[in-house]
Amino acid sequence: QHSSSSSSSAASSSLRGGQAAVGGADSSRLELDLQGLSIADKAAANTSSAAVWGAQLVSARLPDGDELACLNCDPQLFADWAESTVGGVAISDGLVLEPGLGRNAGHRVGGKHPNAPQYEEWAKRNRSSALLLQSGTQAAGHDQLRAGGGAVAPAATTAPQARRVNVTVSPVDARQLASLRPRLQHMWAARKLVLGWGVDPLRQRMDFVAALVSLARSTPVFIPSDCGSYGAFAPACGVLLSDGLAQAATEGQLRSALVQSFGPALLQQHTFDPAWNGTEQRRHLTALLMELKRGYRFYRQTCLAHKAPSRGCDRREGSALIGRIACSERDDLPASGCVYAELRRCSGACQASPGFFEYARYHGPLELFNTRASRDHIMGQCEEFSRAAYAMVSALGYEARYVLD
Repeated sequence: QHSSSSSSSAASSSLRGGQAAVGGADSSRLELDLQGLSIADKAAANTSSAAVWGAQLVSARLPDGDELACLNCDPQLFADWAESTVGGVAISDGLVLEPGLGRNAGHRVGGKHPNAPQYEEWAKRNRSSALLLQSGTQAAGHDQLRAGGGAVAPAATTAPQARRVNVTVSPVDARQLASLRPRLQHMWAARKLVLGWGVDPLRQRMDFVAALVSLARSTPVFIPSDCGSYGAFAPACGVLLSDGLAQAATEGQLRSALVQSFGPALLQQHTFDPAWNGTEQRRHLTALLMELKRGYRFYRQTCLAHKAPSRGCDRREGSALIGRIACSERDDLPASGCVYAELRRCSGACQASPGFFEYARYHGPLELFNTRASRDHIMGQCEEFSRAAYAMVSALGYEARYVLD
């Protein structure tokens, strides 16, 4: 018997590593870790000290009074990134916006991923409400953390100061994280919060059934133009649905993207023919997958140095992960299916470049195929290639099924 409690997810890259609650009427409430499918007794865990360890909060106060924050990230890396944003310059997938088009310019596009918060306007008049750390009693301005405007956490330990950015590091327990969640959600939506390793305070727990339903709905499904076996149950025909049954692409858009990426001759040669036997089907499918791997590259955490502000860095070098950040405005489109971006810094010498870049994680097949132009044929990792392959073979008439690992 599954628990009847339910809650919606707030903001996370995916349910991998998340938790779901399970339990019967006569049993203590348990926590199920979806990453390892391990069960821990929540009641036993709550018998420990009330001040349960939550996360390390790193906060950077900018000269204009604005604030950036990071949970469980390297303080020095975060401080260097915060320093690089001073002066109205925002980093977006390796692109530096023009002066005057910084973090608070324009509007955010509405949230579309089931694990993302609803984005909201974050113009200058709303800037003060987005601040996570309220002014303390000391001259530094934020040496103390006020959890939701209430109790004050222990004084922060000041990290090495950047030249124009005041950075502090504070331990935050689980209860403080819970009370800070609304402010953290606001900062995430405004691209002022970076999530490093460990706990994601923006995610709320689901019961086990709701977690399975969310996982199922996040997988892509292709519905042919005649609706096929879906019949009247299909919400639309001739479309690829993904991430909560949102329309990721039409059949025509998929075909056009495939023609641009691989050429019409290849598609005509390998479009499904029901007269093929099993051996012929495997041969054509193998050829399609080989072309996909030849046409695009796997991302191996290297330096994406083909755009500013990482231009001048050695793309053969690796990169260091700072954490996850909300998708940039130009990536946060329904067709892109951007879940989040990895904020990284190139290793090695970068000449005069700060070396920071964003590696966006896309679910949308159109954006995945467009990575040949947007980031030099670097499509992504296993999930991106799997989603692209599913869209490719489905659009060419093969019956396919996407399986989450």
